[in-house]
Amino acid sequence: MKRLFFIGILCSVFSVNAQDTLYLSHNKMLQMTLNQNLQIQSNELKFTLAKASFYKSIGKALPTLGMGMNRYELSGFTQSTEGDFVDVNKNNEWSGKSFRLSWDLSELLFNSAAKKQGVKAAFYSKEANNIDEKIMVFSNYYRLLASEEKAKAITSFIIKNTEIIAQLQLQVSAGLRLQSELLLAQSNLNNLKIKLLQQQQITTELSQQLLATLNVEGNYILKTDCDFYINNTTTINDLNLEEKLNNRFELQQLSSEVSASKWQKNRELYGLLLPKISFGMNDGLLRPISQDALGNQNIMTTSVQWSIPLGNIFPAGNYKTENSLYKLKMLEKSQLENDLRAEMHALLAAFNSANQQHELAKLSSEFAKLAYEQSFQRQQLGTASQLELFHAEKEYLNAKLIYIAAIAYKQEITHKKLAAFSEKVMP
Repeated sequence: MKRLFFIGILCSVFSVNAQDTLYLSHNKMLQMTLNQNLQIQSNELKFTLAKASFYKSIGKALPTLGMGMNRYELSGFTQSTEGDFVDVNKNNEWSGKSFRLSWDLSELLFNSAAKKQGVKAAFYSKEANNIDEKIMVFSNYYRLLASEEKAKAITSFIIKNTEIIAQLQLQVSAGLRLQSELLLAQSNLNNLKIKLLQQQQITTELSQQLLATLNVEGNYILKTDCDFYINNTTTINDLNLEEKLNNRFELQQLSSEVSASKWQKNRELYGLLLPKISFGMNDGLLRPISQDALGNQNIMTTSVQWSIPLGNIFPAGNYKTENSLYKLKMLEKSQLENDLRAEMHALLAAFNSANQQHELAKLSSEFAKLAYEQSFQRQQLGTASQLELFHAEKEYLNAKLIYIAAIAYKQEITHKKLAAFSEKVMP
């Protein structure tokens, strides 16, 4: 009977009609995050878009090629320079190929350099955002693990209390126990069932949230496949904080944006000195149609032009705008350095605190378990009241839940610290 009841309780934790089961291990979750997460896919596309913008800028250095035929016919009357009207009947054609090169050196040099820095910034942005997304997924995964473990802990107490109530009913019938003790035990059991239902709802919400983040379509029951209590010891080198700070993708992204802004500023300052250069050539001429269509003469054109808008020199509005944007980026970079430095110091403190909390919670859980077992034994012998047992049970359950929460918190902080100090997420 006890085994059947235990199986029924476990089934009630995950029972949902018409749902398939998806077992999710740590490694499988990592693979699904890389392959299916929509935010990571979006980050990759944004990086591709930035590269396309750079290729577009350097593509302007390539020549424009042309090939084809143009037929020109003129018939009728036209007026000569003396005023007489003369009969005209003329057929000409051009047939051949041509190419033309045109460079705006200011745009080609300065804009291309700025776009190149923009590609670097987009790469660092992609990496930083991908890491943030992985941390969020891992945090949700361990929260789900913790919620499942809490449900298991509550379920074990429900089973134990069901046994106690069965014994109390016999003892009350025999006049060995008071009716009030039985009523108190039944009330406590109902409270535990309510707590279990609440925890099951939390588990369901976390499960659906994780499925949505992993972009899993379909109606699934998510079950984790991981040893929650295993103590993964991860060594993280937290020395040379300033060096680690400079390696942060967020800071490298902003440094590239500062460099791009500087190129744009210098374009407004020095780009006016650079000309626009063009060169063109074709191998065909307008000629009578009877001549060789491919032609034997070439036309070449070359030009060097300076376009100097005086409004950009004297009021210098464009330069002042770009210079202000550059200074704003510099201020933004300085503020980001301060924010990241503060974050890394806070993570060091949080990591030490998480380890201490884990050790304390583990000891508390062991102490509370021992106290509960002793109270239960005395209750069986009739030397401890039901109230004492319930108090010990409450303390043990609370210590157990705190221990589970401490494990999840330690895992979350470990991932965050590993990402901040080494720019990668723990596999």
